[in-house]
Amino acid sequence: MLYLLLSNWLLIAVLMTLAWFIYLKLKNPGLIDLFWPISILLSGLHYYFKGDITAISLLPVALLVLWALRLAGYLFIFRIKPNLFEKRYDFVTEKSNKNKNLLFFIHYQFQGFLAMFIALPFYFIGHYEQNSILIYVTSALILIFIAGESLADIQLQQFRTAQPKKVCNIGLWQYSRHPNYFFEWLIWLGFALAGSSSLIGLLGFLSPILLLFLMLKLTLPITEQASIKSRGAEYLNYQKKVPAFFPKITKEY
Repeated sequence: MLYLLLSNWLLIAVLMTLAWFIYLKLKNPGLIDLFWPISILLSGLHYYFKGDITAISLLPVALLVLWALRLAGYLFIFRIKPNLFEKRYDFVTEKSNKNKNLLFFIHYQFQGFLAMFIALPFYFIGHYEQNSILIYVTSALILIFIAGESLADIQLQQFRTAQPKKVCNIGLWQYSRHPNYFFEWLIWLGFALAGSSSLIGLLGFLSPILLLFLMLKLTLPITEQASIKSRGAEYLNYQKKVPAFFPKITKEY
């Protein structure tokens, strides 16, 4: 497995270096958001196809491809193509006097390193015999979670188009301030469960555990700070009414 991890790391390091060169041309650090699902996809496929391929295990792999292409496509159309600048990436450079391009190179490589561990369930899906019933059930759930994440993204984009200065509080955004992140976490919880037929496969749950930690301790706080700066008191009021991550039906809605 060590050789597989090293070869995977080399593959993703090359990909993130390519992403960094594109960033140098576009000057948009948010490009990493596009390469995040791509790097996880490549890592997952690398893990999986180095194992024993079975017909049943191809089902979660197909869902991995669907997840990555949908998310990458959404980010490309609505973030990268219009060259929108995500202010949450200011945190990478705002407290450092080091070269900005070097800091983003390190940031990109670190994101790639994390992507390797997020994709870990596919090592166990590809290297150990899977329970067909478990695969069918988890795949159905993952498909629902992908649909939930897609719906959250669509609702956010439609709201931003109609009311760009306001705080999105419609649809799924009434119950969680980040329903897209919540469904993202559920997707990887599903992939980890799909690969847990064997005892060692339980190590795949390191993926959703790591993802939850990153979301709650890094991504969400940075995103929330950026939202407060741009939308002020309205977002502070939204914070009081709606939970940050785990959905809750509130009295207000």
